Amino acid sequence: MISSDSFGSVLRGIIAALLFGTIAACSGSGGDDTTLRTGKFMDSAVEGLAYETDTGSGVTDSDGRFYYLPGEKIRFSVGTIEIGESTATATLTPVDLVEDATDVTHPAVINIARFLQSLDLDNTPENGILISAEIAGEAEGWVIVFDQETAAFEQDETVQHFLDTLNAVGAFPDGTERILCTSEAATAHLDETLAAMGETDSDIGGEGGGGDSDDGGSDSDGEGSGGG
Repeated sequence: MISSDSFGSVLRGIIAALLFGTIAACSGSGGDDTTLRTGKFMDSAVEGLAYETDTGSGVTDSDGRFYYLPGEKIRFSVGTIEIGESTATATLTPVDLVEDATDVTHPAVINIARFLQSLDLDNTPENGILISAEIAGEAEGWVIVFDQETAAFEQDETVQHFLDTLNAVGAFPDGTERILCTSEAATAHLDETLAAMGETDSDIGGEGGGGDSDDGGSDSDGEGSGGG
């Protein structure tokens, strides 16, 4: 016959085990999310932009897609030219890459937009921006500073020499020569992109265009990779 004391000890043990299991389950459910997410980089969709996170790297596709884990930092570049970095979210724009920017009027935001739009292969950013593999290859070994006034950026010898180099190697179709996109044109295009995404100058952030989307694999053309 089991004594009342023994029965009480067993009962207390069962209750403690149940409580521990409940706490452990709750703790486990609050752990890191390792589901690979899909984001997009937009100034129109930007294709050919290299990106890197702590767990993966790749090149944005024709929809501007990149892959990341929640909470990761993501860095964008063209060759060795660092465009900027941000916490990865479902939608990123040049505004998100400039730490103290709140809208498209920040000089560094404008300079990034000017640069990306100037590299567009067909020079028609309205149908998307395509940075070709040839252009990305020519960008190896270059460093460009975007955090400067727009007038200074326009006169920046490195920017001019880089575009001259692309023109010299015939990086653009039909041998056409490319010059730096104007501040006005770049700002207008970025504004139109944000408006189409449902954002405004005072409502810029990484969550534009909807929440994060789960994606358990890499991009369809095999250019991107992610790991947990």
